[in-house]
Order: sequence, then C-alpha cells, then structure tokens
Amino acid sequence: MSAPSETLKEVIEDSGLTQQELMSKLQITSEELSDLMNDEIAITPEMALKFEDVFKVPATFWNKLTKNYIQFKTNSSDEKIAR
Repeated sequence: MSAPSETLKEVIEDSGLTQQELMSKLQITSEELSDLMNDEIAITPEMALKFEDVFKVPATFWNKLTKNYIQFKTNSSDEKIAR
C-alpha cells in the first residue's frame, strides 16, 4: 500500500502549483509541507478540508486514504510482533 504522501505528490504535481503558491493556499509553512510530503505527519481532517478546497479532491478521500494507511501499518506491525 502506498503512503498518502505518494498520492499527495501526484496531486500537487498535477495541480501545477509552485511550493510557495501551495503553502499560501494551504496556509502552512515549508516545514509542515515537507513533513506532509515525507509522511512525518498524518493528513488530519482539517488538512483534508484544505486539500479539498485547493485540489478539488474530496476530504473524505484524504481521510479514508490516511485511515487505511494507518490501519495497514498497524496490521503490518502486529504481524511482525506475532512472528
């Protein structure tokens, strides 16, 4: 399963927005953008709403993507512990 950041990178690339434009539209810092792009922070429901506004991709998509990825990572970790 791909990390949400992989989908985010594709959506950003398709948008044609520069990093500065994106930070301005999302009202985030370069550090926050970097953290999102590197899966150091999860996409919150609040950020999903911002993505919906900027990219026109429903917030529910981002929320489900994040939830499924977290669940996948948790299940993978549980399987490693059980071995």
